[in-house]
Amino acid sequence: MAENAVKMALEQILDVPFHRKDSPGELGDICTANVIVNGSRHATAFMLKGPGIGTKEMDIKHCGSKGNQLVRLFHASADLFVIQFTSRIAEMVIKDVEGKVAALRGRGKQAHFLIMNQQDTARVLYAYGKVNCVDHALA
Repeated sequence: MAENAVKMALEQILDVPFHRKDSPGELGDICTANVIVNGSRHATAFMLKGPGIGTKEMDIKHCGSKGNQLVRLFHASADLFVIQFTSRIAEMVIKDVEGKVAALRGRGKQAHFLIMNQQDTARVLYAYGKVNCVDHALA
């Protein structure tokens, strides 16, 4: 699925009322306080990547035109950071995210992260009726 299709589906699931077009300086593709984890609302910033990056594995170099999209994401006013890609996410991206979360926690801030690869994305979209079949979403 294209990044914008995933973004619109997640906005619908999260009841985000306004769809924003991507812009180079944004902190996150979706920023919302509509995410509820264990009964508590969390300010959440999403970084979304689709097949448009032209690879089956997202590495740090694919995170924005200058590789700084993760840096910008962690400047968002959020305590949950979601990194989503429609295929595999490289271990170095995960390690970078772990380090950024640890740094925020070290400054006394609450911070958590979620990595959503193709399978996780398909499961969420299927669970909320945004795709007809999990196999279709993975294709």
